[in-house]
Amino acid sequence: QVAVKFISEEVASTGAEATERFTREATAAAQIKSPHIVQMIDHGVMADATPYIVMELLTGESLDERIERSGPLTLADVSQVVSQVVKALEAAHDLGVIHRDIKPHNIFLTGSPDEPFVKVLDFGIAKQTRLAEKEEITQPGMIVGTPQYVSRDVIMGIAEASTEPAVDLWALAIVAYKCLTGVLPFDGDSIGAICAALATAKFEPPTAHRPDLTEPVDAWFAQALAEDRSERFGTAAELGASFRRLLDEPEVSAPSLSPGPVVKRRPAVILPTLIVAGGVVGVALVLGVRLLDEGSGADDHEGTVVSSVPVTTTTVSIAPPKDRPSNSVLPSPIAPPSAASSEIIPAAALQPGPNQTIIAGGELWMGCDRAHDDDCRADESPGRTVQLEAFFIDRTEVTVFAYAECVVDGHCSDRRVNGYASKDGRFAPSSRCNWQQPGRELHPMNCVSYAQAQGYCEYLGLRLPTEAEWERAARGDDRRLFPWGNQPANCVRAVMADQNDHGCGRRTTWPAGAKSNDQSPFGVLDMAGNLREWVADWYAADAYRTGPKRNPKGPAKGTYRVTRGGSWGSPLMRYLRTSARYAERPNERSRHVGFRCAGPRR
Repeated sequence: QVAVKFISEEVASTGAEATERFTREATAAAQIKSPHIVQMIDHGVMADATPYIVMELLTGESLDERIERSGPLTLADVSQVVSQVVKALEAAHDLGVIHRDIKPHNIFLTGSPDEPFVKVLDFGIAKQTRLAEKEEITQPGMIVGTPQYVSRDVIMGIAEASTEPAVDLWALAIVAYKCLTGVLPFDGDSIGAICAALATAKFEPPTAHRPDLTEPVDAWFAQALAEDRSERFGTAAELGASFRRLLDEPEVSAPSLSPGPVVKRRPAVILPTLIVAGGVVGVALVLGVRLLDEGSGADDHEGTVVSSVPVTTTTVSIAPPKDRPSNSVLPSPIAPPSAASSEIIPAAALQPGPNQTIIAGGELWMGCDRAHDDDCRADESPGRTVQLEAFFIDRTEVTVFAYAECVVDGHCSDRRVNGYASKDGRFAPSSRCNWQQPGRELHPMNCVSYAQAQGYCEYLGLRLPTEAEWERAARGDDRRLFPWGNQPANCVRAVMADQNDHGCGRRTTWPAGAKSNDQSPFGVLDMAGNLREWVADWYAADAYRTGPKRNPKGPAKGTYRVTRGGSWGSPLMRYLRTSARYAERPNERSRHVGFRCAGPRR
């Protein structure tokens, strides 16, 4: 599904400028390839001359809503937000695109509350400094942005200030201040008063509002919001690195990798035909704001001038990236079974990468029943037939090397991937986590949260598989107990725990795809053992009783996410069955849990 923005008739009637800004949002965001910027899929004009933008549909809440709901955030949480917005700004600034309206309302949080994945929205008033425009949309004397987040340099009339990356860095510092304290450093009861506060360049240090914060935090804001432009941070990367040091967090770095040099890979997106489905959601389209003189009567000082824009939920099929990291040398796949019925998306239309397998659309007998499986659990039943569209899935679990490429490229987090919480809740590094462990570059990546797994897949233009897709890829067209059939699970067939200890005697994972016997009818590997895997669904014990029978995606919300498959620590065969399912907290990390990606993004 996607979101579609339309400009309202009322706003469009105000003149060509409104339409120009609407178009600018699409063109500015579409050229920036970053998972931390909302993905623009298409834009154009309908037959009735109404402009539209097609973009990815996000679930979650804005940073503004998070602050309103939870109050001031912890320094660690703010660091996560700042670091990810910095990545978005770096990608934009590298292309000469200045956002000019960074604020909590335009920062969207997806994923779990403990591991938010940040998306920057609304490039409607962005400035493209490297592009020659036929006519300036912003006229002389007009200042765009949200008053409390507009740079002091712009207010003071420095001519070039509104077209420099520094305006975004200033705004991000204001966002960080608001996140930590719940208030704004420069504010007033009118826009004129706000401008006067900015002109003085004086604000209360964060410790005045939060005594638990430290002097280095005050010093950071003193530099970020310094009156003298030359004393501030020069780039987004410098600002972000300095903020991370407040937590004594090092720069993001990758392990030493033996397989070869790291190569950046960007997902390609191809737009197919749109099929409009129902559902209307309200959003706001930023069209720009002219700061008013004091006494103007304006009463919404923190909001930009907006128009309410209808958004319809739309179903699309997106072509997957053609280039993605290769995880390992794999055995030849088994010939896949034929589709059990006609497909809505023809398998031939899919474009998998070199380490991905097409799974034909058709029927899946999902779950289990006692008549065929003595170990069948209540949350795996009743067994039922569901209908799935064609998709593709990674043949192996994502490796440490592949994940490291994403970290080096600045789009994946390596936060706490070297350990997990112990029984007392304290985080502790562990050699059972494969990150930065010598010789495990081609082992599957474990000790990642749900958000980290999801973020990697999104980086490649992919997604986590649904629970139903995972089970079809593992089981095929029949009711087999294990990916290879109904023969008992042992260390000849899968990486599990046996009498020789966990991991078939190795006490850890094996390289991805090393057990060629752990292969499904579609040729997908390690779906019984090595690692359990995150899938997209929220967990519900009664999901099989209440869920839809066509492309089921699990409940709309929940407390736990589903993991599927067994692991190197699974001591009993029942844990390795194709129908076995588990509930994990999204923010938890485990030495037994990894992931693989699927596509296309729907």
